[in-house]
Amino acid sequence: PGSPGGPGGAAPNNDAVPLGVSEAVVEKFVQQSLTGAITQFANNGELKSIVYMQPAGEGKEMSLIGIEKGFEGPEANQQCCEFLRKHAADNNAAAMLTLAEKRNIAYPQVWKEKSKSKWKWGERENGILMQLDALTAAGSAERKVWFVPTGTSNGGKPGAPVEIDADQFAIMPPLLR
Repeated sequence: PGSPGGPGGAAPNNDAVPLGVSEAVVEKFVQQSLTGAITQFANNGELKSIVYMQPAGEGKEMSLIGIEKGFEGPEANQQCCEFLRKHAADNNAAAMLTLAEKRNIAYPQVWKEKSKSKWKWGERENGILMQLDALTAAGSAERKVWFVPTGTSNGGKPGAPVEIDADQFAIMPPLLR
């Protein structure tokens, strides 16, 4: 809700969500997606590569897209990205969260040849890479990447998500434009 804005009348309503979604909606979407992914990992000892998609607009249900083959190589990753971009445009997506287990990513292995200050986990550390692409209410694109360590052995317990540099560790090119 805006307050009176002087000579021009009412101030712009910053709560309007014409293009994207509010930060609160994005946070809720990330939390719900992460909870679903961690539950799947805990129940099955693995996480299939998936994308959660949140359409713009009130009351729209998020959807799930399986992308298990999307990390098999450069061509597969590019085709997957193109498919996801088209799906996002066709469905008016406001946010997408890509999740993949590190051990299932043949390409791009973004953690390789990184300094210890950039990638603080060992080469054998298993975990889940999460990439958020969101359109904010202001109309700008937001990208974040997290790593959820799961230990060095299969069936490890997921740790807390750690935000890492999106420019260095994104596992997909930008999905929303």
